[in-house]
Amino acid sequence: MKIWGRMPEVQHFNLLIDALVGAKNMQEASHTYYVCAVCGYTSSEPVTGNCVSCASPAEAYEAVELAD
Repeated sequence: MKIWGRMPEVQHFNLLIDALVGAKNMQEASHTYYVCAVCGYTSSEPVTGNCVSCASPAEAYEAVELAD
């Protein structure tokens, strides 16, 4: 079984929970997420090193801004 393949799914679930809590509290108007174009791993902070899921370089990440 390849555990690394589940890491993006776990991270997406955690981000969903954060988004639901933020929406309920109406505290965040917009936020930028950083998504690995190779495997889909998502971070809420800028990435400076290799992807923790697939080891792609930081340049593989794309910034996605979500606004209200």
